[in-house]
Amino acid sequence: MGKKLLPVSPAAGKIVPAVSVQPPKGSFSDKHPKFSFRHLEPGSCCLSRCQAKEKAEIIDTLHRLSKLTWGQIWSNPKDGLGAEPLPERAYKKLPLHLREAHKFIVFRFSLKGRLIGFPEDETFHLVLCDRNHKICPS
Repeated sequence: MGKKLLPVSPAAGKIVPAVSVQPPKGSFSDKHPKFSFRHLEPGSCCLSRCQAKEKAEIIDTLHRLSKLTWGQIWSNPKDGLGAEPLPERAYKKLPLHLREAHKFIVFRFSLKGRLIGFPEDETFHLVLCDRNHKICPS
């Protein structure tokens, strides 16, 4: 199992790795995810930089994920329609106002493409689109 990242502790000033990815708090395992673009950061990691093929892959991935429940997503392998925690080393590339309050996860939309964001209740808030697997390389 992969490691889960807990939010940055303001007192400690660092991210604490945990054992595995867990569903968001509450009973959302049987709910289908909703997707929000409200926190999507402008710039080099924004959807506007994606090619038409990448945008189609993103839409296809979100559509396929929306057919699953959160419980199914959490039980899928990360290289399929599952999620994985964002590696600790990548947190520094996230917006400061978000990184201290949320646990970030990653969905794959292509061989290199990653969608980075955080779950909150039933909603996955997309924050960054890592087209070339540069923010959190394996």
